[in-house]
Amino acid sequence: DVCSSDLGPHGPGGPRGTRPKPQTTTLMFRNIPNALTPENLMAIVDMAGFSGTYDYLYLPRDTNTAYNKGYAFLNFTYPRVAQDFAAQLEGSAWNEKSPKRLAITDALCQGVAANLRRLRSSSTGMQTAAAFSPWLRSNQGYMLCVPAAEAARYIDQNGSLNVPGNAGSMVNLPPQRSEERRV
Repeated sequence: DVCSSDLGPHGPGGPRGTRPKPQTTTLMFRNIPNALTPENLMAIVDMAGFSGTYDYLYLPRDTNTAYNKGYAFLNFTYPRVAQDFAAQLEGSAWNEKSPKRLAITDALCQGVAANLRRLRSSSTGMQTAAAFSPWLRSNQGYMLCVPAAEAARYIDQNGSLNVPGNAGSMVNLPPQRSEERRV
């Protein structure tokens, strides 16, 4: 199983700075500042113009400190969007204070179902606290934090995601457009 390990000669994922393959939907991000939360990462992705284009985010975190481990997995719903994202943001600086630059590679596990299977089989996947769980896009269009042990039930027989709006413990609503904010 190609998903049995994300470790290769270049560490997790593939060689840094490589363009995603045409069929790639799941990207691995590296060099993430350790204090960044999943909510912050989703806000960055959304502000870059990719709101609503992804359905899975997992930012592994240290169970003792709750800081992230410096890498994340994001699954886009279409390969072309993953390629556009990588082309636009590969090598971007996180902020003016950090020397870290975003490195993007293809994840070895592709698609939500494969990533959830891999996560469930890992020791981290057995964590039930929301801080250590993946985020999935609900049928209503917002991201929900769902423990990996529960998340597999929302993958249908075709491997498609089918997440009801009441499935998760934390919600990340999509940003409102300026015309929607008017009262």
